[in-house]
Amino acid sequence: KGAVYEPGASATVEWLSRPIRPGPVGDPYGLSGCEPQPVQRTEGTVQVWLSPFQDRRDGYTCGDPHEARMVLERDGVVVGEADTYWSELPVEPGPGTFRLTYEQSGFDPYAHESSSVWTFGSTGPGLLPLVIVDYDLPLDVRNRPTSRTAKFTVDQVTGAPDAPVAGLDVWTSVDRGATWQAAPVTPRRNGRFDVTLPRAAEGTAVSLRVDARDTAGNRLEQTLLDTYVA
Repeated sequence: KGAVYEPGASATVEWLSRPIRPGPVGDPYGLSGCEPQPVQRTEGTVQVWLSPFQDRRDGYTCGDPHEARMVLERDGVVVGEADTYWSELPVEPGPGTFRLTYEQSGFDPYAHESSSVWTFGSTGPGLLPLVIVDYDLPLDVRNRPTSRTAKFTVDQVTGAPDAPVAGLDVWTSVDRGATWQAAPVTPRRNGRFDVTLPRAAEGTAVSLRVDARDTAGNRLEQTLLDTYVA
């Protein structure tokens, strides 16, 4: 949206803060024509439209990843696949447990690679209860860490049936996922957690892996390689 500033006024603008990750958009905004629509189920389909590049909740850009792969399972059986971040996949009526796997890689605004797996239940048409994680890393304007304490928030996409947060586990890697170490996680209130980032030598790329869950059994398992550079 456009903004008007009075002479002498100041404003803070946040843009492309790490990590960039894929995710659903529950509250589309803007008039660009490329804003994603919420992930939802109709009488005969599951409509998936993810935002490939998010640096905040409900964020989106009009860019495309270099490679993308989507797979939707229902009760352990694959019901649809696509080589993109958007697809309308056919499903039969009735309740089921779904698993949406999405993998992507790209080069802009920096080289990145990620894997996201959403597990969620659905009884019929409506917005789907996808768990999301908002990563608030202590980074400066050059995306370099200023401390080791990060703040993660676990929630559900806007508008979906809500359930209390059940937990969050976090792992970190300094060798692009060859090995992982559990990160200390301290629960706060309202789905918020403090996460201790690893000590890493300057110039080392740090990767993150999370497992976030709610009490209804909905879940997000997400791996972000080279999340930030120490």
